[in-house]
Amino acid sequence: MLAEAATGLEIIVWRPFEPPHQILFAASPEATLQYVSEGAHRDIFRWQTREDVWGGIKDPDLRQRLREKLVNGFDPFAPSVDRSISKLGEFLGELKAAISAGSTTWSVSTQIHGEDEEAAVVNSVMGLYRQLCWIYRVFQDVPGAFLAVR
Repeated sequence: MLAEAATGLEIIVWRPFEPPHQILFAASPEATLQYVSEGAHRDIFRWQTREDVWGGIKDPDLRQRLREKLVNGFDPFAPSVDRSISKLGEFLGELKAAISAGSTTWSVSTQIHGEDEEAAVVNSVMGLYRQLCWIYRVFQDVPGAFLAVR
């Protein structure tokens, strides 16, 4: 479990949230109660990897650059306007170029699926690319949608 947390990614899609009625909240136990008025968001999709998706990139410099671009570019503490779905589209272009250039490799999966203990061979980078493409296509037209990656 600890190894999963160290190597896996969690990708969360958020959208603006307008509650149907007024909601009181406190940012901390010491804070005073306030009404949610604007700037509230709710998550609408979550996806978590269980493997190191970056291990399939052959070049360590490219691996580090792409990882930083995704993780730092969609840091949960960055302003939501800097983490838009359109920005994901730009990242997908770079990831596709790396895959097309033959910069990725296949490896043995660390996950055992069901009772079948036979090792599966996967291209984790291609899997990440396909999932991010799906996220992009599904949520690109959701007004105000943005990502957080950790």
